[in-house]
Amino acid sequence: MCSGSSVASALLRNDSKVKGFNGEETHVLSFINLKGGVGKTTAAVAVAEMLAQDARKHVLLIDLDPQTNATVTLISEEKWAEMDREGRTIAQLFEDRINPHVAPKFNIETAIARRVSTINDGISRLDLLPSSIRLIDLQDRIPMIAMAGNYTANPLEILRGALQPVIDRYDYIIIDCPPSCQRLMCFVNTQSIGEL
Repeated sequence: MCSGSSVASALLRNDSKVKGFNGEETHVLSFINLKGGVGKTTAAVAVAEMLAQDARKHVLLIDLDPQTNATVTLISEEKWAEMDREGRTIAQLFEDRINPHVAPKFNIETAIARRVSTINDGISRLDLLPSSIRLIDLQDRIPMIAMAGNYTANPLEILRGALQPVIDRYDYIIIDCPPSCQRLMCFVNTQSIGEL
């Protein structure tokens, strides 16, 4: 496992791949490790903060881990609880698709927490799409979304579709994945330009 600072330094040295205002694609980096407790979340948060603060890049951190450690590292537990109650987490996105007979609550614009971090009361270019412990209950049902729709939508397409209105705002999307081999992670992994 690389340290967050060495990963960020490597990314900063390769500035030719960083999105500019000329329509380059957003870079997606997934932090994945099947074993817990190895510093994956710490590295993901550190890289996101360094890219936003030091390199002045616009970064969205997506917390796909139901343990919500990246989320509560970047925002207070009170703010997280409020967002979770209001359906402003990644869990709500998938819950809406699992329960299509209920009016959807998820809205990407309100689900993204802006200017997050404990550094300087938040970093202006660092945003967060928070996780929820409700993902634990949903993760076994998420693959059923594709089956229910005659395989017209899989979890990756749902996430990609939700991000579509905002993706061009970001130079980097950092994804903190859970320490397990879940089907959702297999889909996420295919979208990443790199795994750390």
